[in-house]
Amino acid sequence: MRHLIWKNLAVPLLAFVAMACGDSTSPGGPVSGSWRNDTTLSTLSTPLTVRLTQRDTVIEGSGMYGGATPAQVSVIGFYSSLATPNPVILTFAAVNTVPAILFGHLSSNGDTLSGEYRWTLASIPSDTVVFVRQ
Repeated sequence: MRHLIWKNLAVPLLAFVAMACGDSTSPGGPVSGSWRNDTTLSTLSTPLTVRLTQRDTVIEGSGMYGGATPAQVSVIGFYSSLATPNPVILTFAAVNTVPAILFGHLSSNGDTLSGEYRWTLASIPSDTVVFVRQ
């Protein structure tokens, strides 16, 4: 089942990345850095911390997901400099969890990354997530 989920995510994600590569930002762009989910401002109550690296428009990273027994999480996505409401698209995948996609945006000062955290299974309601820079 996990294989089918990733198979269904791969084509749209590659299309997003291909579209994003037409406009670029500098290496070490605005999304680079350490981020943690602010559970007081988010509906996602599970702790999530990630270290992201942005090269041009492509973002990749890793971190930890969970409380008592955290699991490693991998992140890949992109940042578009086009004027869109949610220029940051990130996919999150951790062992034994349902992958999720963040449709988000940076605050004007770059201290928060917030948006809608959509699970890849339609039966799981999406969450509002606010990441703060560490």
